[in-house]
Amino acid sequence: MNQGSNIFAMVGMLVLMILVCVGAYYASRMLANHYQSVIGRSGNIKILERTAIGQNSWLILVQVGKQVQLLAVTQKQITCLSTFSENELEKLPNKEMPTISFKEIFHSFRDKGGETNGTDNSTKETQKMD
Repeated sequence: MNQGSNIFAMVGMLVLMILVCVGAYYASRMLANHYQSVIGRSGNIKILERTAIGQNSWLILVQVGKQVQLLAVTQKQITCLSTFSENELEKLPNKEMPTISFKEIFHSFRDKGGETNGTDNSTKETQKMD
């Protein structure tokens, strides 16, 4: 009888710990959503584009109200390179890179027989040695 009550106590503690973890997860999600909406409430600042130009440096195009700024950002410094009005911003069409699935890449590599750029260097080297 004592052993059975120990098992029930352990199962009860396990269920309680799972409930506490689930509750903490949902509470943190609610708090994060609340604080994110409070901080970004005005909507006057928008990041239009961000491009990496080095390992730890970026060019960022930021819109603040009706003004657009081009910023150079590094780990230690932010520099405003240019400022212009929203009307001066030329919106170019977004040229996205074509997306190729891993399956397509794998099949093209397999169909070529491991060749790169249409040539198989390892085969040529072994033929030279013969």
